[in-house]
Amino acid sequence: MNYFSEISHIIDYGLAGDKKKLVSQIKMLVSQLEKNGEKDEAKALKIKLNNKIISNNTYTQNALYQKPIPVEKDNRFPLADYETFSENDIWLALPEHIETKVEQFLINLNHRDKLETKGIPINPTILLYGEPGTGKSKLAAYIAAKLSLPLITARSDALVSSYLGSTSKNIRMLMDYAKERECVLFLDEFDALAKGRDDSNEVGELKRVVVSLLQNIDALDNVILIAATNHPHLLDRAVWRRFQYKIEVPLPNRESRKDIATKWLQGSISSKVLNLFSDISEGISGAEIENIVFEYKRECILNDYGKNEKENRLLQLLVSNLYPDITFIKRNRKYDILKVKEKFNNLSAEKIGLIFGLSKQRIATVLREEKVNA
Repeated sequence: MNYFSEISHIIDYGLAGDKKKLVSQIKMLVSQLEKNGEKDEAKALKIKLNNKIISNNTYTQNALYQKPIPVEKDNRFPLADYETFSENDIWLALPEHIETKVEQFLINLNHRDKLETKGIPINPTILLYGEPGTGKSKLAAYIAAKLSLPLITARSDALVSSYLGSTSKNIRMLMDYAKERECVLFLDEFDALAKGRDDSNEVGELKRVVVSLLQNIDALDNVILIAATNHPHLLDRAVWRRFQYKIEVPLPNRESRKDIATKWLQGSISSKVLNLFSDISEGISGAEIENIVFEYKRECILNDYGKNEKENRLLQLLVSNLYPDITFIKRNRKYDILKVKEKFNNLSAEKIGLIFGLSKQRIATVLREEKVNA
C-alpha cells in the first residue's frame, strides 16, 4: 500500500483529536498524490478539505489551504487571531438606538451591489467607543456572525514593536492580509495605534505610525473594518473621519442590566431579587454583571446554599463589587447596614433587609438606634 504511512498517521491524529497534526498529515498526503501523478484523487481530497470549516475558534485558519496570518518579524508572534462565529455563539443586550445603527450597517452591506450600481459608495467602517466591559468586542463578533464572515482581531502586543519602522510594517502586512479575503477586520485597543499626533509627550516614531495607519485604512477599499477604544479622547482627530459609523457603547441601562442578569441566572432567582439587583447595579458594565452572576453560581454550588441565602448572596456580591469596604462579615453587620443605607439612600428597610437576609423590622431598629445615638 503506497500511502500506508500517511493514512496510518491520519488515523492516529484523528483518534487523538489533534486537529493541527491531522490537517498537516492530510496535506502531506495530497502533496504525495500530486507528486505521483494522481491528480484527480488529490483534487478531490483538496476540495473536501477546503469545504470543511474548522469549528475550533482558537485555530488561526478557516479554510485549510488559506494563506496563514502574517507574523511579527522578530518574535514570530501572529499579528491577529482568526475566529469564526455563528449567530448562536453571540448574545448581546444593547440599547435600541445602537441596535438600529448596527441593523442599518448590515442592511447597507447586504445591499452593497444595489447601492453601488446607483453610484452610492459603501464605506463599511465602524468606530466603537465607550467604557470597558460594555460589549464592544462582542459587538464586533456579532457583526461578523451576522455577515457569516470570519473575524480577524488584531493583536496590539504583536503589532506594536520597539524597533524603528516595524510597527508600520506590521500594520501594512495585516491590512494586506485582510484585503485578500472576505472578512471583518477588528482593531481592538485602537488608541494604541491611533493616538493623537498633537500629544507633545509622544515621540516621532509613534506619529509616523499614525500616518501609516491612516494611509492603510484609506487603501482598504471595501474591507469591513471595526475599531474599538475605551479612550476616545486619545484618538487622533483625523482618525474619526475614516469611519462611517461612530457608535458610543454605553454602560447598560436598567432594562439591559436586567436582561443580562436574567440571561446568566437562567431563572434561578425570584423577580423581587432580580428587580432589586437591576435597581442598584447602576454604573457597572455588562461584563461585571456577568462576573458577579458566575461568582454567585460558583458559591451556590460549592457551599450548598439554601434558597433564601442564595438570593441575598447575589445582592451582597453586587454591593461588595460597587463598594469594597462593605464586607458582609457578621461582626461588621451594623456598620454594613448603615453604609448600605448611606450609599443607596432611597432603599427601604424591606429592600435593605433583602440584601442582608434580615427582616425589615430588624433593619428599621438598627437605623432607628443610629438616629437616636446621633
